[in-house]
Amino acid sequence: MTTSTKSPVLVILPPTHKCPDLERVLKLARKAFDDVALNILDLNFRFAWVSDDELQTENPALHAIGSPPAAQPVVLPAQTRVVPAPALDSPLPPKPPARPAAIIAKVAAPVTVLAALPNGSAASATATVVPDARDCDWKLVVGNFIGTLSRDEILAHIAPKGVTLTGATALPPSRLGKERPETVRSIKLTFASKAHAFACYDWIKKESKDGGALRKIITPKGKIGLNEPSAPRKARTRSSSPTPSSSSTSAAPAVTTPISLAQPVTRPPAPTSSGDKSTRYRLTVGNLLPTLSKSQLSSLLIPPSVSFIDLSVQPLVQLSDRPDKCLYVWIDFATQGDAQAAHDWVRAESGKGGRIANLLVPKAKVVADIRKVKSSAAVSSSGSTVPLAAQKPTPSKTANTTPKATATSSVPATTDDPLPEASPNNYRLHVSNLKPDLELAQFVSSLVPRGVKLAGASLFAPRPMGGSRRELVRSLKFAFVTESDAKKCQQWIKLDSGGGASKVVLPGAKIVVGNPMDPMAA
Repeated sequence: MTTSTKSPVLVILPPTHKCPDLERVLKLARKAFDDVALNILDLNFRFAWVSDDELQTENPALHAIGSPPAAQPVVLPAQTRVVPAPALDSPLPPKPPARPAAIIAKVAAPVTVLAALPNGSAASATATVVPDARDCDWKLVVGNFIGTLSRDEILAHIAPKGVTLTGATALPPSRLGKERPETVRSIKLTFASKAHAFACYDWIKKESKDGGALRKIITPKGKIGLNEPSAPRKARTRSSSPTPSSSSTSAAPAVTTPISLAQPVTRPPAPTSSGDKSTRYRLTVGNLLPTLSKSQLSSLLIPPSVSFIDLSVQPLVQLSDRPDKCLYVWIDFATQGDAQAAHDWVRAESGKGGRIANLLVPKAKVVADIRKVKSSAAVSSSGSTVPLAAQKPTPSKTANTTPKATATSSVPATTDDPLPEASPNNYRLHVSNLKPDLELAQFVSSLVPRGVKLAGASLFAPRPMGGSRRELVRSLKFAFVTESDAKKCQQWIKLDSGGGASKVVLPGAKIVVGNPMDPMAA
């Protein structure tokens, strides 16, 4: 029985074993090289007598099963001398070797690992130590691999010939989904150029289909998780330090000190310049336990290989159907790919037995949603809502005549202190279908007319809109001392008299404002 000479594993059996137990031999090969991805097509069978002396002198690259295992898998030289097997009709040698055993060894070129694989996968980066993935290079995230595979085992199959990796970071195994109990792994690859990133992307997309080279390392009955490569993140340095040029970034194939993201608790958020007006991608996660700290949230809600810009903890809100309170957080990312990776992580780990399941309020489902926002959103560094006196309302493009009057209407006339919560002892007005990424000061400046005195305001956490639309919306409740102020504010919002209501309502939705509610009896 013979197979292609390009197979990566050479199996030498005694000539008396022409019909071996292939399943047992395959298990031995996988155990010898700690490679669960090997299949029967990767074995190259030869039949010969090999004595102990020949093991030591002729072929030092071979090691017998049953002898003390080597520290590392031994690589077979390019030229291997194998004793020819006798013909079937010849008599057996009068004296068999002392230990006729199956001999297994890897066949590989001196530099490139698995270069002889017929499927073309020859991850040149696996011949050397590949550092962790870097944010300054082109990035590709690939998922849904078998959860028991190691980082090196995935790297041995995932990159085609000619593609150079500058880094790779494997994510911890996670569940495939609520209905799929099996675990899967994802890996983030980085490349020095856009051409290499898309070449690897196209190759993985092709070889992950049925019959492809990657099909055997993808979870059974699952599809490859693959997004298009994302551009490198701009170098973020302090204004006093020079910005590195793009040429020096792309020219370096590896880093001297690999960036380690194995401990996300100590990973600081990526610093940004105060003048940065670029777009951010905000992930809102809700229905969390109110006792969680900011460090716990950053370490558990964000995958180890994903970098974020800022994490802000929102004030506690009450669940709609019970008196329990829950926590909402906003996590800002520089790229949509990072936000989507964190979103998928939260969804997968919030199922039964997941890492985030114990962080949720009992009998509540996780809320996770991604929105594109501007980086100049008014959120304090501690994550709580900025007091009204400390916030400056964002001027509208259409506000052109009386900016002083607009600013006056956005702040309570009696005090510069933050507004208290809306009390049931006052007249109250409920407004909903508002944008989820705005703060209380912005809603007050847009929805409360000039001269109306607010006694308090309560801003609720984002929630799904319901029906066919699953976008997140916010709602709030205003409190007034007099009924006339409540009705005046209601008509102002309904008629959109100042044009502010149309700026804070969710695009494509209609603002909903209820009738003023009377104070509750003492």
